[in-house]
Amino acid sequence: MTDHFFSLPDPSATSRAVEAVESLSDGILAIDRNLTVIYMNPAAARLTGWSWQEALGRPASEVFRTVGGTNQLALSAVVEAVLKDDRERSLPLDTVLIRRDGVKLPIEDAISPVHDRLGAVAGAVINFRNASLARILLLKAVHQAHHDPLTDLPNRMILEDRIGQAIASLSRHPHLIGLLYLDLDGFKAINDSRGHGVGDAVLRAVARRLKGVVRGSDTVCRLGGDEFVILLPELPSPEALMSLADLVLASMRMPILVDGETLNLTASIGAVLQKRRHLCAGELLQEGDAAMYAAKQAGGNRVHSQTSATSSFLHRSINLEAALCRALTSEEFRLLYQPQVDLETGRICGVEALLRWQTPDGKLLTPSSFIPVAERSELIIPIGQWVLKEAIRQQVLWRDDGFPEIMMSVNVSPMELRQPGYYSHLESIIQQAGANPGCALLELTESVLRLQTEEKRALFSSLKKTGIRLGIDDFGIGYSNLAYIRDFPIDVIKINSSFIADCTSQQQDASLVRAIINMGRSLHKGVIAEGIETKEQMEFLKGSHCRQGQGYYFSPPITAEALSAVLAEPNLMQTFTG
Repeated sequence: MTDHFFSLPDPSATSRAVEAVESLSDGILAIDRNLTVIYMNPAAARLTGWSWQEALGRPASEVFRTVGGTNQLALSAVVEAVLKDDRERSLPLDTVLIRRDGVKLPIEDAISPVHDRLGAVAGAVINFRNASLARILLLKAVHQAHHDPLTDLPNRMILEDRIGQAIASLSRHPHLIGLLYLDLDGFKAINDSRGHGVGDAVLRAVARRLKGVVRGSDTVCRLGGDEFVILLPELPSPEALMSLADLVLASMRMPILVDGETLNLTASIGAVLQKRRHLCAGELLQEGDAAMYAAKQAGGNRVHSQTSATSSFLHRSINLEAALCRALTSEEFRLLYQPQVDLETGRICGVEALLRWQTPDGKLLTPSSFIPVAERSELIIPIGQWVLKEAIRQQVLWRDDGFPEIMMSVNVSPMELRQPGYYSHLESIIQQAGANPGCALLELTESVLRLQTEEKRALFSSLKKTGIRLGIDDFGIGYSNLAYIRDFPIDVIKINSSFIADCTSQQQDASLVRAIINMGRSLHKGVIAEGIETKEQMEFLKGSHCRQGQGYYFSPPITAEALSAVLAEPNLMQTFTG
């Protein structure tokens, strides 16, 4: 195979090929079908710490020794898969190469089959490079995406995720969850009179002060402006919430020294105590905001508990719950469909079903305005059943009208999944409609991954038995990580639109998007980019080997009738991707 590795019809071309490979900065390691090293270029020798003479004839696993942080998949298993399937594969994204001297190097790699003159697979080539800088930049980008740049406090993404974790833990053992929503009094006057430099220094001082008064298990977050939130999981008693609120208030009253000038500051604090299950992060923050506003209206420099502040909020929730019940019986819900496009061919390969509420007064409401109440009241269960049934019905109608069968994506809440009989109900809908279960994709939120491991295994196992495909929605902003994507039968990863928005202008977001795409390819998962709004974003994703995407660049969510017209013109989307 060594001869064949550089074998070209023209001897001079063979010589030039050898010179080219020898001069590469990437490591090249060739192995035969016995997984024995038969060639390595100088770069591979530098990266592994083995000379060519020492490496020749040794097992590849000895010369190219790797470990992974979340995946201990052996090199031999990946190479054997390459030899068997005759296609390129990669080691897990977090693979680390252990040099001969014990130094660990993060690497990027690709393992490709090599063929003999008859076309049979004769071995493999490992192409690898030092990814230390890229890995550092990626970790830095991840940190920046989840932290406030001024104070380095966690931002809203982390806060909502940790609120979700605290709420999920209520199902295992009931306890109290507390939240303090803080807004500085008179901060605008400081900014306007002394400048933003002083204002920024005040915000950093407030951040340090808040971190100094909370427990280690608490989370201090900056929402933006002069608003801060403290999440207090597993409080021992209601009194503990008010004691900490008073402590925070007292710390805010202490003078702050900035550039030799003493500034006096106070704060308005909303205190929320919550022990109900099925409360989402948005509702808890709304209640905290309402309580904080009540403190501000009362003159500031005080703590206001949730009881009186949220009475109007709860009243609105009760009215909305009744309206949702009416909407179900009066058939006020509608589905719109957003095309998912193959970025290579421009063809529509799937659609996402998106719920809308057509109210009697003519308004068309998006889910963010009513789903939190639907989940709290458990009306999400019959609403979700209607969405699934209607989406599958429409998919079958398109197929019966002669259109190519495309993937139908439907969002599913964790509460629906955990309902007894959900899986048999799902099978019944698919069977009664005569649908192909392999063309249905359930989009799960990352909060599903917070379930206990055995519960997750049982849940995913039941879902896969139906034959449908599973996807993780809004990947990258919540709880998911490589271990979950590896260990559970996820078919598709959807990249959150917040990363796509700045992928052509912010290097950090570009690196994150590429990393997610490469991870998906490495783990053999489909990847769909959400929120594509410009040609530049589409071209970046296409160049980064993302196969599918959706967003307003191609089409907003449209009615079934409008999408039928688009499907009737299969070349229409090619104008966007060509």
